[in-house]
Amino acid sequence: MTMKLKNIQKFEDLKFASNEIIENINFESCEFVNIILSFRPDDIPANRTSLKDCNFKDCTIDGRTCSNDKLYMENVIFDNIKIPGDLLRISGTIFNQVVLKGNFDRVILGSGHFGMVYVDKEGDIEHLNEFQLNTFNHYVDDEYKNIEWALDICQGKFRECEIHNVPVHLIKRNPETQMLLKYEKVKNSNWETNSRIQNSYAKYFCGRVMKTENDRVIIAPVRNKKDFAIEMEAIKILREEGVAELD
Repeated sequence: MTMKLKNIQKFEDLKFASNEIIENINFESCEFVNIILSFRPDDIPANRTSLKDCNFKDCTIDGRTCSNDKLYMENVIFDNIKIPGDLLRISGTIFNQVVLKGNFDRVILGSGHFGMVYVDKEGDIEHLNEFQLNTFNHYVDDEYKNIEWALDICQGKFRECEIHNVPVHLIKRNPETQMLLKYEKVKNSNWETNSRIQNSYAKYFCGRVMKTENDRVIIAPVRNKKDFAIEMEAIKILREEGVAELD
């Protein structure tokens, strides 16, 4: 049975341990402030807060106080999400059939673990070492081998959106406003000196592809009509020149 929570003004100051499951809940017009998932996670990769079979519609998630790291999301829908605090970062997370649709502010979605910290049994903050980080990232890679698709962003409109360390072939995207940059194609192109994309967000992400040496999905940001038009033109140019994948 699915619980429906509608027009509850605020969920605040809640912490969920890395073995807890939040499932079968529809949140509508709810606000989330200072919510910490995978609170006090240990260094076992499989131990993570699970969010399953949940819908978030017309909700507000505070980007400054909500910590979303080391999660497992399965069959979750985010629909029209406001993000005060300017940026919502969801990192170290395994996405399994997660849909983002409607309007969003600035979001960063990632599955990689980089410089992650956790709280040990004594309550002290510890940084994971390189071996531990590699263990986490190998675990994530193995999990994605058994997932049909990770993210569906086809119907999402983002003021800005960055996705990293999620296998690009597992991301469903809108071919009109969202494109796939492949490292080999960017490396062999003249993107740095291409005057036709100089002022675009797309050029920045060509640089990110080169720095990380990873393929990347980029999204035309809907900040305003002028910026959106610039990005759409840059996407068109990169496709015409064979830098971006044709869909």
